[in-house]
Amino acid sequence: MKKFYMALVAAAMTLSANANYYLVGSFTGQSWALAQENLELKDAGDGTYACDVENVLPSLEFKVNDGTWSGVNLGSNGSKVDLGIPYNMVSGSNSNITINITEPLVLAHFVFNPSDNSITVTGESGEVKVEYSYDLWGNWDGGKDWSAITLTEQNGKWVSSEVEVAACEFGVRPLANGSQSGWYSAVNPVVVLDTPMELSTSGSNFQIAAGTYTFTLDMEALTLTVTGKGGGDVPVPPTPPTPSDEVPAALYCIGNLSVGQWATTADGVVALTKEGNVFTGNVTITDPGYFSFITVTGEDWNAVNSGDRYGASAADEEIRAGVAATLTAYPANVSASAAASWKAEAGEYKVTVDFDNMTVLLETNEAGVAGVEVAEGEAVYYNLQGVQVANPAAGVYVKVVNGKATKVVVK
Repeated sequence: MKKFYMALVAAAMTLSANANYYLVGSFTGQSWALAQENLELKDAGDGTYACDVENVLPSLEFKVNDGTWSGVNLGSNGSKVDLGIPYNMVSGSNSNITINITEPLVLAHFVFNPSDNSITVTGESGEVKVEYSYDLWGNWDGGKDWSAITLTEQNGKWVSSEVEVAACEFGVRPLANGSQSGWYSAVNPVVVLDTPMELSTSGSNFQIAAGTYTFTLDMEALTLTVTGKGGGDVPVPPTPPTPSDEVPAALYCIGNLSVGQWATTADGVVALTKEGNVFTGNVTITDPGYFSFITVTGEDWNAVNSGDRYGASAADEEIRAGVAATLTAYPANVSASAAASWKAEAGEYKVTVDFDNMTVLLETNEAGVAGVEVAEGEAVYYNLQGVQVANPAAGVYVKVVNGKATKVVVK
């Protein structure tokens, strides 16, 4: 007889069975639109899913998901994809995937293997006609919704005239064949009228007061000039939202969990128990180990981001069992990528979130590990939640034989 632990089972599972899979990103003419028919990864009959895409540019950024942002969400592992070599994606990663190419691919072949979350890209380079253009992307009415102001080429510069805006933030989007291929923002964020302002690929959003303006983009000089009438040469930027000073009524752990991989719905997160200003609960963190806290659940990230979020002070901050980490508050309507997550070793933990001291503590949860006796040579199957399944139907499971767990696809 051999004993194994349910924590191993939960950690091994990453994807749910029978999902639809899609490429999503800055593909020509798509620009991050979800569930596009021509970007669906279709069952190849051998456990993999494939898709052919025309005119793939070196500037492409993409992910793999299930047609939503609340289910499967696979992103970059920090490196680029090399053609012909399987690339292991990271579940819940905030970073987009890029391909290590310098010339466009006339036809690219993408093969996704859900058993190990890998993607393989092949294709041949060639001449692809690319039309470049630019627009301004901002929350022009001062609200949370962002939209584009089209720029028109005039004498080698890109211009939009007499545009009325509220106090807002914005940046510059280069477009390749109509799809976003990059992002430019400000070296100095507050707009100064009648002065060419330097653009940066790693700056902050431009901030401008309400008024009527003409925008002139000079890509040769990499500057943006704004003229018109508004709040003066040093306009007052919109006041950024701040988290509530009150302790939230509810708190949920979200991330790479046994109950869901960055799922936004109530059944894919762990609800913590509140006592005074302290929340506690038991969580099973799976590889690659990212997690944070939310105050609202829902069908998508728009619902989640409508409430305050709590996370690490910096992206990918490591947290160790028994060592308290600082809890950072992120205001309602913050973007998902702006709310930093911790990274922990996979395992079962008791988590304590203390709002009096603004700390989070993980403690190894020995009581949460359940042992199961298995006869020598007997195969036992478990589903995504680590629940034993007597007669597994079609789907993805963990098969355990002689204490060794392997992921299998039952057809």
